[in-house]
Amino acid sequence: MIPQSQASEGARHAYMNAQSLYKAATRIKVPELQGLATSLYILSCEECAKVISLAKHSEGIEDLETLKLVFHRHKIKHEIAGDISTMLHGLLIATGHHKEGCNISERISTWISRADGVKQRGLYVDFADNEWKLPKDISMDDRAFAKLICQTLLAMAKALTVGKHAA
Repeated sequence: MIPQSQASEGARHAYMNAQSLYKAATRIKVPELQGLATSLYILSCEECAKVISLAKHSEGIEDLETLKLVFHRHKIKHEIAGDISTMLHGLLIATGHHKEGCNISERISTWISRADGVKQRGLYVDFADNEWKLPKDISMDDRAFAKLICQTLLAMAKALTVGKHAA
């Protein structure tokens, strides 16, 4: 397992990787590659969840079992991403991602349950329910929502890594 003394360095590495994934996703402008961009945003969110867990470990407040899961299970990373985004639900309202009559907690919960599947669908061609599922068929809403959650997590990850060492 990662020694507490190395967790801050790991958090910085994970943050830089999350930033790279985010930048790559934002550079994709071709509609046919929208699925790939969405997958990259979700991968960036997963790396941000790793940053948060490593930063907590560096301070001695993350239990080792959770830290271990963050490196091996996608669902826990999506749950961390959802927890952070739920706390910042005002951003969802301000950016128009809150629809009238839509429960923000429910929207985040739905995102958590769908994130890994959407990520996979953005990368691979599949045949399910008697039809082809193509990466280009990922919705603009899925892409925009993944990007919004990613921006939220990157801001927090930056504060936990770069901001911490800027002084």
